[in-house]
Amino acid sequence: MSKFVIQQEPFAIILVDIDFFKTINDIFGHVAGDECLITVADKIQDCIKCFAASISRYGGDEFAIIINNATNKKVDMICDQIKTAINENSLKSIGNKPISVTQGASICNAGSNINNINNIITRADKALYKAKQNGRNCYLIAE
Repeated sequence: MSKFVIQQEPFAIILVDIDFFKTINDIFGHVAGDECLITVADKIQDCIKCFAASISRYGGDEFAIIINNATNKKVDMICDQIKTAINENSLKSIGNKPISVTQGASICNAGSNINNINNIITRADKALYKAKQNGRNCYLIAE
């Protein structure tokens, strides 16, 4: 990420959190939890493969996506595609509860006053928690 900050290239970070993941592990076991993680990661990878983007696991049930040459429109489109892909019937539900994700994003561009990578991640994290407060299974892009 430092390349983007140094060269002033626009990029975004999207944090993706699997909703109620602890419940999945607690009720259905860690094998089911692992299968859920793999399935969600595969769905996200499918959604970003057409973009200059990469995905990494970021903590227990969270993923971090870095998007090159980010714009609000591109980030909104990717977040919406991820939400739709996870909500599709092709994704297994655990018990009677469908799997969903909540997302928070932050965009950094040349005109941005965000000059610290930690600040960018913090902005995405705050957007993620605000989206969770709005009911989960949604996304929010930090302004």
